[in-house]
Parts: sequence; C-alpha cells; structure tokens
Amino acid sequence: MRFLADQDMYQITIDFLIDLGHEVIRVKDVGLAQALDEEILQYAHKKGLVIVTMDKDFGALVFLKHIKNSGVVLLRCKPIIIKNVHYEFEKFLNIHKDISLLNCFVVIEPTRHRIRRAG
Repeated sequence: MRFLADQDMYQITIDFLIDLGHEVIRVKDVGLAQALDEEILQYAHKKGLVIVTMDKDFGALVFLKHIKNSGVVLLRCKPIIIKNVHYEFEKFLNIHKDISLLNCFVVIEPTRHRIRRAG
C-alpha cells in the first residue's frame, strides 16, 4: 500500500509501516510541510496515496466538505500507547489486505478500528 504520512506522524510509525512492506512518503519530503489539510488531500488524491494522520480535522474535510481524497487513516494514539495502535493497525491491514483503502476513512484506536467509505 502507498501512504502519505502527515506532518504529525511519529517517525516510529513511519518506520513501522515501512517494515511491514508499505511505501510511505512524508509530506515534508514533497514540499507540503506547511500546507493546508485541503492541499494535502488534493496531493494524495492526485498521486493515489492514502493519508496517515492523527489530525481529526481530516474527517470534517472528507465528510462535511466532501473534498476529493484517496483515503485517510486516522490514528488515535498518544506516545504511551503507540505499540497498541501499531498492533491494531497491523491487524487491520492483515484483515483487509485484499481490499483497497482508496476512498475509505479508517479510524485506528488501541483496541479497535472502524472503516467507512468516503463519498
């Protein structure tokens, strides 16, 4: 899977996804470190990348403003529970390995996950 890591992503999470065999591009590596969330959504949509973020504002942009996107994974975590979130994220990716996350909004929490089609 191809992910675009938002600026709020911990490096440990980026490394975790890379270790699982996924491609991860950081927003700062493509000149979007200071970009608005809308710009990040547009870039990801154009490139076919699923955004990984901890920023809840993406939910409002996707579901209320209906901004085109390629999918968002929202990680609800704090540093103290990052391993639990990584465990749940890996479990989610394994369970849903045969489906595309494109155009989905996924919420990963320490003990559960939710998936919803975005648009």
